[in-house]
Amino acid sequence: MATIASGQKGLEEFFRSDCEVAQTLPDRLGFAANIGRALGQVFERWDGRGWPRGIGGEELTLSARIIQVAQDAVVFYRLGGIEAAVAVERERAGTIQDPAIAGRFRRNAPMLLKRLETRSVREAVLEAEPGVRPLLSETRLETALRAIADFVDLKPPYTERVIRAGCPIPT
Repeated sequence: MATIASGQKGLEEFFRSDCEVAQTLPDRLGFAANIGRALGQVFERWDGRGWPRGIGGEELTLSARIIQVAQDAVVFYRLGGIEAAVAVERERAGTIQDPAIAGRFRRNAPMLLKRLETRSVREAVLEAEPGVRPLLSETRLETALRAIADFVDLKPPYTERVIRAGCPIPT
C-alpha cells in the first residue's frame, strides 16, 4: 500500500527495483545475459512510456515484446474469453505493445489460447525445451533456490504484513 500511496514516484521506484533485481537472476542461475536484459524490460512499453528506462520500439528485446503480448492475452482470456483477449491486444497495439506481435497474436488467438485449456502449462514448457533437459546438481539447485528466495525477499514489505495478519497471498 505504501508504494501506491507514494504515487507516481513510488511506482517508478517499485518497477525499477523489480527490474534491477530480476536482471541479476539469469547470471546467478547460469542463463545467458540476454535473458537478464529482457527481464529488465518487462515494465517498458512499445511507445517508450514505461519503466524503468523509458525505452520502446525496436530497442526492446523481442522476448520482452512477446511477453507483453502473451501476459495480457492470458489474463484477459481468463477474464473474458477470446473476444476479451483480442480486444485488449487491439487496444494496446502501438502503445503498450508491439503492433506487429499483437496483430500476429490476434490472427492466431483461437489456436494459441485453446492450448491454455487443453494442456498443462508446465508440460507445454517442458515439451518446448530444445534438446536434453538439464538436471541441476545439488549445489546448483541450492544456488537456484537461494537466488529465487532472494528475489522473493525483495518484494514489497506489505507482503510480510499481509501474511502475518493471517491473509495469505494467493499462489
